[in-house]
Amino acid sequence: MATEVAGFDSTRTLALTAIERWQRSFIANPVYDAVFFMFSPLLGLGLAFVVARPVGPHGQVAMLYWGGPVWTVWTYAHLCAVVFRSHLNPAIFSRHRGRFIAVPLVLYAGMLSSMWVFTIGLVLAVYWDVYHTSAQNFGFCRIYDAKQGNAPEQGRDLDFWLNHVIYIGPILGGLNLVPHLMALNRFKRVGVDQVTFITSILRFLPLITLVVVVGGLTFIGFYLYSYWRLSQQGYRVSPQKICLLVSTAAASILAWGFLPPVRAFFVANFPCASVLRDRVVDRKDEHPPGVWARADRLRPAARPARLRDLGRSHGDRVQARRRADDERPVGRDYGRDLADALLVRRLRVVGAPA
Repeated sequence: MATEVAGFDSTRTLALTAIERWQRSFIANPVYDAVFFMFSPLLGLGLAFVVARPVGPHGQVAMLYWGGPVWTVWTYAHLCAVVFRSHLNPAIFSRHRGRFIAVPLVLYAGMLSSMWVFTIGLVLAVYWDVYHTSAQNFGFCRIYDAKQGNAPEQGRDLDFWLNHVIYIGPILGGLNLVPHLMALNRFKRVGVDQVTFITSILRFLPLITLVVVVGGLTFIGFYLYSYWRLSQQGYRVSPQKICLLVSTAAASILAWGFLPPVRAFFVANFPCASVLRDRVVDRKDEHPPGVWARADRLRPAARPARLRDLGRSHGDRVQARRRADDERPVGRDYGRDLADALLVRRLRVVGAPA
């Protein structure tokens, strides 16, 4: 009898441990992660056919009257929300003060004083946006790996380059390479005509597509083999990361490779914009009560000091949560930590010190 009870207790302990490990492997919870993270690229792909009218006789695609404004606000809102995770977080702001203050001011001054700098900035913004989206997906992959208890550097380079392959590759070898190359026409502002250069690239489009397909499939094979070897060394595979990579690859290939530009850009920006919910909506308890409403009621002279105090208070709460991380009970809402973790991962991608 005692042996049976001991065996039951042992099985129960193993089951609870497995359930706890499974719950901890999500950023928020299974449903939330599936909608906003893992399958959000495919959701955006489906919505692309809702917010756009059918393609016209000359290939044009018209957004519905509400599609354009909602898309614009949604996309830029998630960029503006980063200010509350960076400039108002003393722990992050103090580590990268020069990047947050000096670099933007120097860049802005250069763009105002030189048409060449202004034009180069406009062109680079197009290609930086592509890199930004790919790098953000890479950040999610690393968060899911961390949830499995894997070492930070284990498979990091593999994930970094795979996200570029499955996101940037379809742009290079698909239908939407042309609108991305059209960004070079902005050099007309400084008297440089890029039409000849663009035309010469398009002549090699079939060859570029072949190289992208063969090179991409080869790297994917190397990626799978490398992770198989890592799994033999104790690496824990994240099912969530696999779902994210597969959905991103499918949506990227279909959107960048075959859809008209308007729909493709919508699909590409939808996963980025979905992060806004984690940065703002689900963090109301960390900005008590109503950061923006309180800031609007402040006198102009008092706002900077009050906002700095608010950011310092938030930074203290973030540090306290991190110290208590190992003591969290089963079922805790991990969505609260996404913005901080994602920001740190993104800074590492662009070369910030660890």
